[in-house]
Amino acid sequence: MRNEPRVLIVDDEPKICKMLAAALGRQAYSIETCHDAAAALDRFKSDPFDVVISDLRMPGVNGFEFIQRIKDLSPTTPVLAITGHATTETAVRAIQSGADDFIPKPFNIGEVRKLVEAAVRNRVAIEEAAAAAEAREPSPAEALVQANARLQDRVAELLCVHEATQTLIGDLRLDSLLESALATVASLTGARAVAIFLVERGREELALAARRGGRQATPGKNLANWVATHKVPLLIPSLKDQPDFQELARADGYEDGSFLLVPLGIHGETTGVVWAAERNGGQPFDERHLRVLVDLGPHLALAIANARHVARVGESAFAALCALAHSLEERDQYLSGHSSRVAEYAARLARELELSPGAIQTIRQAALIHDIGRLAVSDTILNRPGPLDPKEREEVQKHPVIGERAIAAIPELEHTRPIVRGHHERWDGSGYPDQLRGREIDPLARILAIAEAYDAMTSPRPHRPAKSPQEALAELAAAAGSQFDPDLVGPFCQAIGGMA
Repeated sequence: MRNEPRVLIVDDEPKICKMLAAALGRQAYSIETCHDAAAALDRFKSDPFDVVISDLRMPGVNGFEFIQRIKDLSPTTPVLAITGHATTETAVRAIQSGADDFIPKPFNIGEVRKLVEAAVRNRVAIEEAAAAAEAREPSPAEALVQANARLQDRVAELLCVHEATQTLIGDLRLDSLLESALATVASLTGARAVAIFLVERGREELALAARRGGRQATPGKNLANWVATHKVPLLIPSLKDQPDFQELARADGYEDGSFLLVPLGIHGETTGVVWAAERNGGQPFDERHLRVLVDLGPHLALAIANARHVARVGESAFAALCALAHSLEERDQYLSGHSSRVAEYAARLARELELSPGAIQTIRQAALIHDIGRLAVSDTILNRPGPLDPKEREEVQKHPVIGERAIAAIPELEHTRPIVRGHHERWDGSGYPDQLRGREIDPLARILAIAEAYDAMTSPRPHRPAKSPQEALAELAAAAGSQFDPDLVGPFCQAIGGMA
């Protein structure tokens, strides 16, 4: 406690602030005034006060919310609420927000002084009692109770980590795993800014893999790289008290704040770093948050390693499927380059629709392997120059199902399955294999259906010459609402028309 208790007076009317400051006397107290709650909160965060006096009715952040935030920041700081003609409801709400007492209007100078003096005495008594309790050796019974409480807290922490781990360890797609990990770290620590940095294959430096909130980090000398290099967790309750890390934090875009970083590793090798900042309410991170992230770290590192392995396997399997699709096309001169062209047309439509980069990548992948099921169809049927008989047509119509089964064993390509299976469905429900109708059909499968039909029409076949781009686009427009999604044909024509 300082020799002169510090008092913060908050009221949107300057004359009220001056009146209260004069009533208290600047000799007895160190007094500061603010005319809006937001500025007062910032001031309190930078240097807490011994007593806060606040009006209840202010623009922006009102007095009730302001009092609650002060109590969140410092539960033992007494707050006196200024009231005019307060109703019982107002008084109850103020007490629920955390107000310790009331200063009624019009002000009675003597009463104001007594209320503030009592608030200061209470604050001193609470702090002295807390200090005495800390200094006093607990009795065996008290020690047992405290140890049990710590054990319960620790069990609760481990249960939270266990539940989070169950979610993360089962996700084998790296992108969705990282998104889940960001949400998990934010939930466990209260951080509004979370990032995960990973060591790139074949390189020894970190790269940003996923981020939620926060500011743009400068590659190289930043907090994450320091943690990766030293292979130790880092807890910074307040950057202003840690001058050794201020330059590194500036590389992350921060001049102040609290930070929490934990290295990720497998078998002693650092594979990444979890970074957290901007804790809710402006509160600093503490040892509990550090323990939780240290507990989570090995599980997250293992989950990321598994997802990366699956991704590599998936890449190899996808490359093998693409090679098979290419060999299938090489068996038929009329199909040469078909999948690559369809992939390009589908990606053009996806960009025209302003789909996400992930969706564009997915439609490209699906397009490159969409006909892989034709490997199970005999060359005799595939190369027949004339119309197919019903039995042959039935055989050909199995290829979307066969294609889906071929990729079902590859988790990394799970997202392409409904596209491959559904690219021959029709908007009116007369397609195959499932006779899906309208929006029952996967959205990306609807895009692929249009792209494939366009390429089929603009490529020569044994029984007909290739149509011109204009003729093909006209046929697509004529089939909108029957064969194709009517909302997609127009954008496709616009996307392809420029290259026709």
